[in-house]
Amino acid sequence: MDTITRKIGALQNVQTPPAQVRTITGVREEWTGPRHFSVTAGSCTSATLNLHIQGFDFGTYVPVTILCQVRQSVNHDLGWSDTFGVTVIDTSSSEILVRITRLDKNEGWSQDLRLDMLVW
Repeated sequence: MDTITRKIGALQNVQTPPAQVRTITGVREEWTGPRHFSVTAGSCTSATLNLHIQGFDFGTYVPVTILCQVRQSVNHDLGWSDTFGVTVIDTSSSEILVRITRLDKNEGWSQDLRLDMLVW
């Protein structure tokens, strides 16, 4: 299983055997109301990736609802048949930890995945 942590600003890669830790730093808010964020999860060498996303300011440790979806980073069909599941593991007022799992095969992926989130 790989683990990625992302902070707003710069990307850090920290190796923790046998998993990778990545830090996402480029969280981008796109509108108000339910708040929309997107980050690049990227590729992964194992079937499971823990994505630790930092830099939020929710004002509460437990947002009411977090909806997540992964998709190709470009907005058109590249012919990938991969299937993914996303689970929210933990939250705080400034962080979300999600787990992305490849469901169709027990192996990593090479496509550049994007994670979109709606947070209330």
